[in-house]
Amino acid sequence: MESMFLVDDANDPEQRTFYHDELLPSLPLPRLEESAARYLESCRPVLEDEEYKETVRIVQDFVENKGKDLHSQLEKRSQVRRNWLYEWWLDAYLTYRGPAGALNICGLPGYSFWPLDDQIKSAALQIHFLMKFWDILRNETLRSQTDAKGNPLNMHQLRYLFNNCRIPKLEKDELLHTFKTKYEGQCPSHIIIFYKKRIYRIHGICPNSGEILSPKQYELALLEIVKDKSEGQGAPTLTELPRTDWAQARSHLMELSSRNWDALKDIETAVICMAIGDRPVESNEDLLRLGMFETSGLRWMDKANYICSRNSKFITNCDHTPLDGMTFIVMTEVFNVYLRQLKETGLEKIWGNEWSPTFQPVELQFDVDNEIKNKIVQGQKVAKGIEDSSEVRYFLFTEFGKDGIKKMGKLQVHPCAYIQICLQYAYMKLHGKPASTYETAGTRTFYKGRTETLRTCTEEAVKFCKAMISNGGNKTELFVKACRKYNRLMDECKQAQGFDRHFYGLSMVATENGDDTPEIFTDAGFLKSGGGGNFVLSTSLVGYGSGAGVCMPFREDGYGAYYRIQDHNILFLITCYRSGQKTSAIEFEAQLKRCLIDCYSLLKSSKL
Repeated sequence: MESMFLVDDANDPEQRTFYHDELLPSLPLPRLEESAARYLESCRPVLEDEEYKETVRIVQDFVENKGKDLHSQLEKRSQVRRNWLYEWWLDAYLTYRGPAGALNICGLPGYSFWPLDDQIKSAALQIHFLMKFWDILRNETLRSQTDAKGNPLNMHQLRYLFNNCRIPKLEKDELLHTFKTKYEGQCPSHIIIFYKKRIYRIHGICPNSGEILSPKQYELALLEIVKDKSEGQGAPTLTELPRTDWAQARSHLMELSSRNWDALKDIETAVICMAIGDRPVESNEDLLRLGMFETSGLRWMDKANYICSRNSKFITNCDHTPLDGMTFIVMTEVFNVYLRQLKETGLEKIWGNEWSPTFQPVELQFDVDNEIKNKIVQGQKVAKGIEDSSEVRYFLFTEFGKDGIKKMGKLQVHPCAYIQICLQYAYMKLHGKPASTYETAGTRTFYKGRTETLRTCTEEAVKFCKAMISNGGNKTELFVKACRKYNRLMDECKQAQGFDRHFYGLSMVATENGDDTPEIFTDAGFLKSGGGGNFVLSTSLVGYGSGAGVCMPFREDGYGAYYRIQDHNILFLITCYRSGQKTSAIEFEAQLKRCLIDCYSLLKSSKL
């Protein structure tokens, strides 16, 4: 593995992957008055005049009365917790009661080179890579990351890439996390394989030496598994159910036999799950559909699942609760470096040989009754319902990329600002009104920091979009103002000075006190501006490398738009629900393409 990703001295404790995590500053708590002002600023472009006046009244009353008390209590919490938000943010996921298929992250690795076209060999090599990265984290030899200013970023989320499982409960799920670094102790090292709706456990490391197995050894185990072409019980399909239904089914499984207990323990503590898919994929968009919707019975929705199609294409589907997409982006970039090395040295160096020690897979079977069989059928229907009601597009825009955006005339435009304005422009052209918009802003410079909401539907952006649609006003000047506003908001959010997380904390204090929900959080303006997870556009930059990821929208009448920016192209993964009011991923893609080009033409000829 190239040294650019690995520490120089593995024996130096200060170079260890997770060393800086405990030294990072605590997550700050914004001032109430500042959060209120930022909130009102975000409401203005999506509310009518009378709605806005009412929202202003409600906010002023909240700041002067109930909000003061709630904020005071939140301040006390922040004084005794280094991250006052962390547990509540996990709870926001764990209390979700719908099916995991509408919540999970789906990721495309985007490998720059893949040396194999045989499905079993490809799956074996992928397992080898995953176990190498697991071993790197176990030994804490991955170099910790820094931001553009050299500030250390917390690496905490990477702990949850492996040996993690969401456990369904009746009202609030729990996280079972069994990963440990070698300095913390032993942790499970086995892997779960899904094939033909059957479940198998294989060794991840050599039981005697503790070393990662060679790709050949994983291949031999997989070849044993695929000898049986008969279809299994389909027990993994239970994880497709809404959370409370799955919790009830899991409890019933455990009541049926001790063998079921043992099988659940093996699955839930495994390093990862790997699925050997039944069909080839014809395109990247087809691959997205495979990973997001079509593999029920071949994935455990509570864990990280790596799916290998019949023609050796990979996609991930994993629980979003403890981590964000950046963890997979980090891992993918390390894999790409490793692949480039293999391209030069050849696979023979790492593959192993026919005489490699073999470790037989063990099939895990459940004792089931008619109730469980019926639940499996229900799970299939839930997964099929999400598939039938969902639309996903893989849109690779090749007219220009990061380099082109940065070289538009004399303007210096951040690529994310450009894309966010174009997303708003596309929505307004298609639907005739502004869209409340969520963009992810990272707060990893703080202790256990994850994200803050950047609301990119600003007055400045909307004024620019209206000028473009009506062909009036100084459009270039309006664009520059919109970019400056975006830059300011992004800087604030990265410093944990947004307001959505703050407002969520205030609402949680009220909930835990048993108080009535404050009017500010039930006001029509709060919901219309995106509050409470009601954003029309759910967006995120997924990096500048080769990987990409996607989620479903927050709302049935909304869109998901996740993008990766490279030097000469921009990849958009667009999702929507077919049940949405007039939403169409195909039409949104077409409008977005035109808007990207229109804005480029405008700014390229600008004299500013």
